[in-house]
Amino acid sequence: MYLSKSLNEIERNYKIHDKEMLAIIRGLENWRHLLEGTCFKFEIWTDHKNKGTEIKSKTSPMGIISVKI
Repeated sequence: MYLSKSLNEIERNYKIHDKEMLAIIRGLENWRHLLEGTCFKFEIWTDHKNKGTEIKSKTSPMGIISVKI
């Protein structure tokens, strides 16, 4: 599966780790119907070391959005 979406004017100004988190969020939103219906657990793997701490960050714009997941 493939997903492509352009960044809006505000999103273009995000730091790189926030853009990567946005990609994860958009992927989860787009394929939510497939993920919720499965009996298998899934993990999200990333090669960015700051992802684990960035989710907990309240100063990041993505930190607020991640609560919705």
